[in-house]
Amino acid sequence: VMLVVLIILALLVVVVAIGLFLAMLGARAIIIIGCVAVSPIAFALYVLPNTQNVFKKWWGLFKTALLVYPICGAVSGISYLIKTVIYGSGGFHPLMGIVALISPYLVFFMLPTLLKGAITALGNVGAALIQAGESVKRGVGKSSEAIQNSERFKAGMSEVNRARSLNTANKTMAQLKEKQKNGISLTPFEKRRLAAAGQTVDKLKAEDRAANTAIAMMDLKDQNLDYANGQLEKAIKSGDADRIEAVSSAMFSLHGTQAVDKITGVLSKIKFGENGEITGLDGNEKITLNALRNLQIHDSNASGIIRSKASDAWQMIANRGEDKHDLMWHAGHNQIATQDADWATQNTSTLRRAKQAAGKYGGDTDFSGLTKERAESLLNTSDNNIRSTILSESSKREILEEVAGVSGGSMGAVDGTVTQNVNVSGSVDGQSNGTVVVREGGNNSGGEGDAGLAQEIRQVEQAVRSVENQIQSGVAEISGDIRSNSNGSTGGQPQMVINSVNDDARVISSHDYTDGSGSHHRVRKMSDGREIDEIDRG
Repeated sequence: VMLVVLIILALLVVVVAIGLFLAMLGARAIIIIGCVAVSPIAFALYVLPNTQNVFKKWWGLFKTALLVYPICGAVSGISYLIKTVIYGSGGFHPLMGIVALISPYLVFFMLPTLLKGAITALGNVGAALIQAGESVKRGVGKSSEAIQNSERFKAGMSEVNRARSLNTANKTMAQLKEKQKNGISLTPFEKRRLAAAGQTVDKLKAEDRAANTAIAMMDLKDQNLDYANGQLEKAIKSGDADRIEAVSSAMFSLHGTQAVDKITGVLSKIKFGENGEITGLDGNEKITLNALRNLQIHDSNASGIIRSKASDAWQMIANRGEDKHDLMWHAGHNQIATQDADWATQNTSTLRRAKQAAGKYGGDTDFSGLTKERAESLLNTSDNNIRSTILSESSKREILEEVAGVSGGSMGAVDGTVTQNVNVSGSVDGQSNGTVVVREGGNNSGGEGDAGLAQEIRQVEQAVRSVENQIQSGVAEISGDIRSNSNGSTGGQPQMVINSVNDDARVISSHDYTDGSGSHHRVRKMSDGREIDEIDRG
């Protein structure tokens, strides 16, 4: 009887346990569906003031329902394990059978307790995760702040913003210009957008250009011109347009007019074939021409030097090779040097190139280079500025004389211009001495007679005074005489020979001259600080 009662009780336990298990699963499904259905309302209550507690209750119920299934699964697994262990222990006894029957289901009665413990544990884990997350957040925040405050990060973000601005501006310009190209008129707003985009592009490119030039200046400031030219050749070979422009700009800033021949040397390598194909710089001809054109536009110093010293090169750069002509052609079709003053400032290499171009293109109807008439005009000019500019380099005068077909030295010298430097040698009573030769120009600007010659004498003496600083200190006075190389007439080219000696001489100058009343001898002296002008007195 006892065994039967135990069996009945065991079966009752099993039924109740299974019922509890199924009830929890069924309740779980209903609760989850209900929580999902009212979730929008729950989240709204979370946002609204004073209703967060309702949300928390909803969330707790939903979380509990979600945990039921995995806990029930774990319990089922444990009960199956117990049953297997009991049945596998060997032997059989009625009581052991009853225990084996009800023991797997007894665990089901622990479901509420297990569920509550799981929820508590989950809450603790969640709190720990939240705390860990806050710690990580604080650490990441500090690291992020440190990164954002670093100069490298700021520089990187600045570059990103600049690139974004440049890209946007270029897109805007491309779109609006395409619209104009298609014959569509821009609205006032679009015109303002186009202007603003253009200003943005110019501003950003100017900043890049200034930075590149500054770097080039640092690279070249302690180097000679040949080194700078080597850097220019490297930039051309690599096809780096920004570097070409920057190095060229630095060359003109550091070396001035000496840089002109380096640029013309680059341009002289560029050639055009019969079909207009361009060669000479390993495929980087157009890049180089465009870079030099940007230099010409944005660097007024470099542009001015190139224009005044190599106008044919300036013209070729401005054209960017679009006319398919080399530097020699531009030398023979020069539309930049149109006046004597323009030609006078061109350097020797440019004049030599112009002479060669005259021989090659002189017969062309559109020839506009260095003609014979232009050379004659330069040699015979009455403009002292042009004369002095040409005579500053003997090779320039020689080229012009060759083009004009005249004998050497025909131009003479410029009024009051020192044409032979001081040659100091030896000493007199411990003081330096030497000779200075000053020539007055071939044109007799003073006129005829004593008054005209006196004016010429003063011009020469003024030039003498201008070179006194070349004579070493300690020379008491300058003495000498003015002689004419044309039989004493005023029409010649008088010259003064100044002997720097330390003696008691008071003669400033002496000369013979002829006028309508005959031949005369003139002496100018200094006496007690006064200038005395004596005529026909020895």
